[in-house]
Amino acid sequence: MVGIVRHNYNEGRDTSKSRAFLTCAAFHKETKILVAGFDDGSFTVHEMPHFSLLQSFTLVQPTDA
Repeated sequence: MVGIVRHNYNEGRDTSKSRAFLTCAAFHKETKILVAGFDDGSFTVHEMPHFSLLQSFTLVQPTDA
């Protein structure tokens, strides 16, 4: 039997920044990988069902010099 568990997305994210909002998520059923994207350009990759952080990264747009 699988229970419902809540997890916090602050793991793997830079918490010094203001709160980011989830804008997209995808789950791959066969590999049990959850990818989440946030409005600040950060992404997290977790392995389910234990919500183990596999990778986190942030995409930034370069500024003109």
